[in-house]
Amino acid sequence: MIRFRRLLVLFSLFAGAGCYSLRPVSTGVAPEVGTRIDVELNDAGRATLAPAIGAGVDRIDGMLVEQDSAGMTLAVKHMISLDGSVQVWSNEPVRIENSQVRTISERHFSAARTVAFGAAGVAGTTFMFTKGLALLGLVGDGDTKGDTTGQQLIRVIRP
Repeated sequence: MIRFRRLLVLFSLFAGAGCYSLRPVSTGVAPEVGTRIDVELNDAGRATLAPAIGAGVDRIDGMLVEQDSAGMTLAVKHMISLDGSVQVWSNEPVRIENSQVRTISERHFSAARTVAFGAAGVAGTTFMFTKGLALLGLVGDGDTKGDTTGQQLIRVIRP
């Protein structure tokens, strides 16, 4: 019963992380203020915004704070560069004009991915703690006859 509770707690931790997917916003349909969105910049947007956000930014992930007919303001969470590197921001506002945007995607919670990720995480962790550590030779089955692993480890630490 205790093992089941531990697995349940472990599953909750994995599931709590949550998985999200990006869905493109339809042309002409504006996301609501307060929505978490991902804005992919075009070449003009990268060049114009470079002094404010840095060179080579491909996408901006953040919360939509304000929107008008000319553009939008995001409270930025992440900047994703063309090389795939990610910069974490602390909700700093960035104004993006419509002419600087290639695509806009909305971030949606994916229950199916979260459950699959959680189940895989629990299964992998459970395997590792029940069988995997023994397969790696990190724990024994209680029979230490002929086992010199510990002696070799001591020699490495204390020559």
